[in-house]
Amino acid sequence: MYFKLFILFFLSCFIGNAQSADSLLFQLNSIENDTESVNQLYIQGFSLRNSDPDNAWIFADACYKKAIKSNNQKHLAKAYNLLGILNYKKTHYLKALQYQKKALTLNQNIHNQAGCAINLSNLGNIYSDINYFKLAESSYLQALQLNNKLGNTKEITRCLINIAALKHTQKQDNAAVLNLKQALIYANELSDYELIATCNNNIGIALTSQNKLDTSLAYLQEGLKMRVLIDDEVDLANSYLNIADVLTKQKKYDEAINYISLADNSCIKYEIFDELVNLYSIKSEWFEAQGKYDSAITYLKKHQNLKDSLITIARENTELISNEEPFSDTEKEKTNYKIIALVALISLILGSITSYFIFRKR
Repeated sequence: MYFKLFILFFLSCFIGNAQSADSLLFQLNSIENDTESVNQLYIQGFSLRNSDPDNAWIFADACYKKAIKSNNQKHLAKAYNLLGILNYKKTHYLKALQYQKKALTLNQNIHNQAGCAINLSNLGNIYSDINYFKLAESSYLQALQLNNKLGNTKEITRCLINIAALKHTQKQDNAAVLNLKQALIYANELSDYELIATCNNNIGIALTSQNKLDTSLAYLQEGLKMRVLIDDEVDLANSYLNIADVLTKQKKYDEAINYISLADNSCIKYEIFDELVNLYSIKSEWFEAQGKYDSAITYLKKHQNLKDSLITIARENTELISNEEPFSDTEKEKTNYKIIALVALISLILGSITSYFIFRKR
């Protein structure tokens, strides 16, 4: 009897592990309770945002459709938030901004303070990346105030990370490190590996700016270790580049090129355009250090040309940021190229020069 039960348990586990995304999507869509269905679709989409972005989009789309069908403002706000997050991680800042503003309005209408805090944090991330620093700081501080009121330690931690990133961008690295070390304490208390990885990574970046290279490398490697542990494939490119930057500065060129190659693969695979510009810059420095000046100049030109073209596009299209309404599905195809060109690296007006901070969390 016990043997039969064991076999049944083993088979059920095997089948569960072999379950495809399509079958899981079907099951979650089939849940009759709209709230439970939306929540589970959201959780699945959010959990895949780093490890499997393509399937994350599929669950996000299903979450949105289910929310529309339910005619529930809270459900729709949740769906908009997820779409905003995924667009942000693809550096589609215009669409991310539109979705987060829509989600914030809905959450304000139903007095959902926790939802508002999340949306404000996400808006702060977007504003920071497109160099609207006053709006970014205002959004972060509003989110922090709400999270303190709610006693939400996890979101307080995110706010501290975001504020630190903003401080770093403004060359206030001592303040950045202080905020990050407090955030790291909270992250460790929560045993949240993703937040621990972000804190370590960003402390390393701030210390690199202060030329504390040995200490910064230790933090960056700890952040990389955590990102590997949680299969954070998208943000691995950032870790690789940060470590390569330090190793190049330390003249450890053989080690640096290994991380540059890893970053190159990730940037191409996941179309991480902002990191690609940083990659060109680091490659240029690496080749220059080897005395390979032709290659150094080639990559420097790639870095500068891509950055300059995106700055020009950003200046010409900044007025589009004020548009609050998300595009419909039919409009998506028509505007996809323009959005990618506009938002892919709008942050690099200053970002590629001053910061490698990545704090794309919510």
